[in-house]
Amino acid sequence: MLPKFISKYLHTRFRLIPYLIVKKSLIFIRTIFVLILVPLLLLVALISRTTRTSSINRKPKILFGIDGIINDSYFASSLKENYLSISVTRRVFNINTKNDFDLVTGTGVMKSIYYSFFFLFKYDIFHLSFNGGFISVIGLKKLEPIIYKLAGIKTVIYAYGADVSLYDKMLNPAYVHTVLSHYPVTLKRKIDIENQIKKWSKFGNIILPAMFAGNGFFRWDLVMPNSLVIDTKNISPNKNKRKSNSIKIVHTPNHTIIKGTDFLIKAVSELKQEGLNVELIIIHGKQNKEVLDILINEADILVEKLIGPSYALSGIEGMACGLPVISNINTPDWSNYMKLFYRYSFLNECPILSSNPETIKDILKILCMNEELRVKLGESGRKYVEKYHSFNTSNFVFGKIYEKIWYEKDVDLMNLFNPLNPDSYNNQSPLINHPLVENKIPKELMVKLNK
Repeated sequence: MLPKFISKYLHTRFRLIPYLIVKKSLIFIRTIFVLILVPLLLLVALISRTTRTSSINRKPKILFGIDGIINDSYFASSLKENYLSISVTRRVFNINTKNDFDLVTGTGVMKSIYYSFFFLFKYDIFHLSFNGGFISVIGLKKLEPIIYKLAGIKTVIYAYGADVSLYDKMLNPAYVHTVLSHYPVTLKRKIDIENQIKKWSKFGNIILPAMFAGNGFFRWDLVMPNSLVIDTKNISPNKNKRKSNSIKIVHTPNHTIIKGTDFLIKAVSELKQEGLNVELIIIHGKQNKEVLDILINEADILVEKLIGPSYALSGIEGMACGLPVISNINTPDWSNYMKLFYRYSFLNECPILSSNPETIKDILKILCMNEELRVKLGESGRKYVEKYHSFNTSNFVFGKIYEKIWYEKDVDLMNLFNPLNPDSYNNQSPLINHPLVENKIPKELMVKLNK
């Protein structure tokens, strides 16, 4: 009889044989797959390049995708009057519908292979996240930018969040705590995310990290605190909103700990105990149309987020609805980080009132007790969105980008929004006037409001 440790060893080894066979078989299949697919992709890329260079004077055809982010839909829609543009996704998240996108491809491998080839001929400029496109989906991440270069396709790479989350590069430990709580698996993707950022920062034609600039990035080509756009023609303030006895504070968290929801709940509860007639409406998991209906017809104040930096789509929609918006912009959490956008972009014109968990109660109290301030911030917010986050803005910004990368004109994108540049976009129309200074209530006004 064999010793126990030898018997156990042999049993373990034999039990692993089926797994090892399957693993080696998969490696073999993948090798064959790569050997066949890569030469084909390279050949198709070269062929598509000939058709593209022969028509360089025409308007480029634009693709936005492929992560299922509603921003892609808005970007594509904003350009449709001037360009052939399309929003593409592999899957649709529950807060959106298939109708939000021009094309939903599905997640099958064969479909991803098909669209990897098809889009090489169909579109000229790819707007992608740092996750890449269909060529990355089929396992050829390292080759994707090279294939696009060969095809003469230009790439505009932008960040949306999870695609660039390098926790060890983030500037705020409290924020790291919140994202770790919701996305611990992202930590395991650190090397992959880092490689994707390095790869696209090297090979992408344009890099747009927006609010994520600085968190692991060594390159950006345009300075904007937020590059998102919405159709302001379809969203407008309700001037006939029914008056309510209570002030309704709306909060729309997709992830409560990241948005600081618990701190907001605590602050509102304390304000109620102090006698303020306030109501907190937390919207979670609803489709965007339902959220907008509440913002337009019920809300008095929107609290977007109290932990993470800058502002996002919810804040833009809130401003478009004529609401005063609260977000964490210029607090001790992020003040140094935001200097980039105050000095070299348009954040000084932004009328969002800055707050964090430590100040949210006082900020809400001031807003609730001063209707005139709410009205001023709401009106300024609407003007701000029309100037910097509308479809008109989108056509201007992307038009300048295309002038540079498609028509090869000399365009200074880095100073496109520099407030000290007399020719910047900021200075081509009236500045947005509001009572805040760097998203804070100045001391003189604070004294007046507290009387």
